[in-house]
Amino acid sequence: MTATINKLAGSTTRVLAVCSIALLIAIVAACGSSESADPTVINTVQPTATFQTIQVTVPPNETPTPVPAAESAASTRGVPRPFPELLKTADNVTTGPLISGWQGYLDTGVMVFENNTWDFCDSGRGVAFGDALNGPTRWTLAPPAETLGLEANEITIGVWSPTEEKGYAGVLSYENDQPVLKPITSFNQRSTEKVEYVNDPIPFEMYELTTCLNP
Repeated sequence: MTATINKLAGSTTRVLAVCSIALLIAIVAACGSSESADPTVINTVQPTATFQTIQVTVPPNETPTPVPAAESAASTRGVPRPFPELLKTADNVTTGPLISGWQGYLDTGVMVFENNTWDFCDSGRGVAFGDALNGPTRWTLAPPAETLGLEANEITIGVWSPTEEKGYAGVLSYENDQPVLKPITSFNQRSTEKVEYVNDPIPFEMYELTTCLNP
């Protein structure tokens, strides 16, 4: 009986030992597995910085040249100038009133004919614009000579452009109720020949001169 009990106890002890060993192996395996396993990786989205590019233009130290505003074409023409009654006919016109009459009509005035504008300043100076002459001018009236073949109310005029080195000669008259300029080849106060007309009389208008561009 005693032998049987001892035999059973030995068997139980061996079983417990085996179980203990198996349990220990399981624990060790579990620990090893836990240590060798990769840790859980959490993918955290990193914030991305946003940049804005701003272009800054630094003005230069120097003052910029201002852009001039569009200007209308300047004009020296004022109000219309009436024609002297004395010069409308050749009746009873003597040399003195003839010269003073035309001189007063042209002085500080603007003559406009065809595509030409002549400014007449004081002291025989002027400015011409157009087809005939351009630039600063010198102008003069010549007393009439009987040999030139002019009417008593007519007078010769000469306009010279120093810049272009050319001139314009004509006879000032009044025909068909309007002042006219009669172009001629040239004139010479000392000449005994009659003036030679080269074109038809050209009607013109006179205006007050507002600004002398050739003082």
